[in-house]
Amino acid sequence: MILDSRNNGGGPHIIPGFPKRKLWADALKKLERDREGLYRVRLDQAFEKYFVPFDSAENGPVPVRSVFILDKTNTDQFEIVSLKGGDKIDPIINNTYRPRFLEGLGGKKEHFRQCAAVAGRAAVMRITRPRKGFRLDELMDLVERNW
Repeated sequence: MILDSRNNGGGPHIIPGFPKRKLWADALKKLERDREGLYRVRLDQAFEKYFVPFDSAENGPVPVRSVFILDKTNTDQFEIVSLKGGDKIDPIINNTYRPRFLEGLGGKKEHFRQCAAVAGRAAVMRITRPRKGFRLDELMDLVERNW
């Protein structure tokens, strides 16, 4: 959730969510993380996705400084492109979780305003990563260099 800059005096902020992520079994294996003791996202035994807890350093609103949009490519290279001006807002809007709920709740205008505030204050970068291979360390190095 993004807080309004009028409410916090410092631009758009993110409120941290629950300190857990959902990971597929193959990602856990690549990260050398055991599934033992983890809860499944669904009880369906064929659906091998798990809740993975983590320690969070933040528990209050955090300023939005950067947004990274991840894409895949058939090449073997990572690429990062800094988006400018109006090109920054559509990727933010397109990565909204369950946007169809906004219309029914009457929140489309507020949502657009919040996305525009993020686009106006934060760096927005598109990272294209190779479709094949698990190269998480390289991806994280690229994100850290451009944070």
